[in-house]
Amino acid sequence: MAESGIEDSYYRMRVGIPVSGDPITLPEGITSIVVTDTDSSHKKIDTSGLVSGMTRKTELNLLNSNFITFNQGLLADTGGVFMKSTSSVGGNIYSNGSITGVFGAASAGDVYVSGTMGVMYDMNIGAGGAANAHAYKVSGTTVSGTIYCQYGIGNSAPCDTSESLPSVEPLPINDTSITLWKNDAVLGGVIMGDHVVSTLEMLGPKKIVGNLHVVNHGSLSLSGTLWVTGDVIFDGTPDGSSTNLSGIYGSNGGMIIADGKITINPNVALSGSGILGSEIMLLSTLACDETNSSPPCFGNNSITVNSHEVHALLYAKDGTIDFEGSSNFKFANANKIRLKSGVNLNYSAVPEGIFFGGGSSSWVPTLWKEVE
Repeated sequence: MAESGIEDSYYRMRVGIPVSGDPITLPEGITSIVVTDTDSSHKKIDTSGLVSGMTRKTELNLLNSNFITFNQGLLADTGGVFMKSTSSVGGNIYSNGSITGVFGAASAGDVYVSGTMGVMYDMNIGAGGAANAHAYKVSGTTVSGTIYCQYGIGNSAPCDTSESLPSVEPLPINDTSITLWKNDAVLGGVIMGDHVVSTLEMLGPKKIVGNLHVVNHGSLSLSGTLWVTGDVIFDGTPDGSSTNLSGIYGSNGGMIIADGKITINPNVALSGSGILGSEIMLLSTLACDETNSSPPCFGNNSITVNSHEVHALLYAKDGTIDFEGSSNFKFANANKIRLKSGVNLNYSAVPEGIFFGGGSSSWVPTLWKEVE
């Protein structure tokens, strides 16, 4: 009886039917159901089944895969961060791989390398203010504050070994969420072939089997998730182009998912709906870095940014985000992050979490257990 209650409640949540807390009476016995919101992105279903005087209790924990919490504005996974000469970040940097600077690469905030495998090398940390370094090994680095490390060589100060190592910071979006978002896009139909936006156009939800190109004078307003199987290119030369979320998103986030590369060229404006909390995300599933000349990469990165005001969330968990020009953005999370020479990056305060509008099918199980 308890298992029947769990299955019925989960089915109702997936298809959007309200779950009643009233006991369910069947010839075999009675099932009681309690649904609890443990926080903004988790629910717990507790059921109790009574059959022939015997009680059995079960628990199912669910995650709303549409609610994403972003802990770091600039986060690289094991691919690390590579900063060329005189490039800089106006905030913190967090990496699960090595952070390598070249000839004056700088960070205004604290810099973190998690675990024991990565190295922090040749960085200028805390330029213009107090900031600290946190890593197992630090080399050739100048720090205005404290160097928390276990091994250091050629730094501005010796290691302070009192702090534990930074923990691994997982990238916040998993494949389950991406698959559900793609499914949302397909619900709006399919466009076969490349799609060009050259005037004002509202689009989504939609799957595009081909490339998406927003050209000069183009103005794309998203009314649902876009899934592009090819490349996404934003061009704005000479007069500019814009891509935003339509008002129907309200305070929620929305996205364009590309299975190919994403390129953001100069004079491109990206934004949410204009309501507080609404953000637009550009997500590439492509696992590419410029060092890979084989197909499908051909020496390209997953996301390339060459526009100054990129008010978007940038995500490439299996690939590289490459900043070729100075930029203001919301956040960038990727396997690897590259900054070309002279690039200056500034990111906004990272929101506690963003709900990317989708159906109730976004609730996915994370734990089932028998309680009694």
